[in-house]
Amino acid sequence: MALRFLPAGAGLLAAAIRRFIGDDGGAAAFAGAPGTLALVALDDQEPVGWCWGYVLPRPDGTAMPR
Repeated sequence: MALRFLPAGAGLLAAAIRRFIGDDGGAAAFAGAPGTLALVALDDQEPVGWCWGYVLPRPDGTAMPR
């Protein structure tokens, strides 16, 4: 098994969400939102894992990655 980890655009993120959750309705909005990041692990062309995160703005003007 050779895995690749790629930054996920809306299409790749939607494929991962469909595989693991079943509904990809928010993939395009999440992928296009500022401060978001998603990575998808592929085995050949098949999503086998994913993770996501975002930057959470704080009231004191700083930000906290989540």
